Amino acid sequence: MSQQEDFENQLLEMEREYGGTERTSRMLEQLREAHGTGVDTLVKLGTQTEQLTNIAKLSQEQESYVSGLGKYKKFNKYMKRWKKGEEPTPQPKEVHHEVNRIKVKHVQDVKIYNNKQAERERLEREAVEKRQKELEDQKNNPFQEDEESRFSKGLSRIWKNDALSSGTKQELNYAADNHSSPITRQSEIDQDIQNNSFIKRSKWLEVQDQQLDEMSDILNELKNISVATHSELKVQSLKLDDISASVDKGSDFSLKRKSQKQMDKEKKKQAEAEKKRLEKEEKTRKDIDKKLKSSGPPKK
Repeated sequence: MSQQEDFENQLLEMEREYGGTERTSRMLEQLREAHGTGVDTLVKLGTQTEQLTNIAKLSQEQESYVSGLGKYKKFNKYMKRWKKGEEPTPQPKEVHHEVNRIKVKHVQDVKIYNNKQAERERLEREAVEKRQKELEDQKNNPFQEDEESRFSKGLSRIWKNDALSSGTKQELNYAADNHSSPITRQSEIDQDIQNNSFIKRSKWLEVQDQQLDEMSDILNELKNISVATHSELKVQSLKLDDISASVDKGSDFSLKRKSQKQMDKEKKKQAEAEKKRLEKEEKTRKDIDKKLKSSGPPKK
């Protein structure tokens, strides 16, 4: 009876020290909340994807509608004139000032980058030198030998002329070091039986096992939710790109494709402008030569 009471006391002591399901219950509750939030987020992302699909359809309809307005030339010219008026042409001084500001900023950015790069290289070089010095100090120190190297050297001296493999030698050495007497083995067996009885009588261990199983299932579901969320976000990103491109095209009133006649006309116009420019340059050159000849050689 005293042995049974002693066993019960030990069981209660173990339960007080290691038992209780407060931590696992708290962790399980947090995982349940995370799972609920992930599911709710995934559902909302699915709804947003449907809305983006509808918006993409509307933007495509707008694009096709606006592309049909290109045939109204007067309306097209009016919109171009109105759009041009919204964006005033910057003055030469402003452009010059902006270019100088960008150049100065670029030079400063290059200097800052070069300084940071030099500092990083210096730190890396000092770290490598410090490490090399430590390795050299360890190499030159005869008292720096660790336990593993001494043990391996001892094995090499003991088993130097033996035909067994290195793995077998290590197993034999481990067995020799961990050799125990029959009395010690019997006490270990009794201890294992007692621990097994503790496990069977401890109800809180069963509860923890159930909670851990549920945690594992929730973690697997969270992994699937994260993959699905990533896929939904990727789909939404593509939808937004399509909407942006469609809106840009839908706001352009010069979408009508030019005919071959219009393209030939524009090429002819460009060729005539280039011809006039060359003729003007040639005329200017001849005038300069004529003035130089009429002035004659310089007087001595």
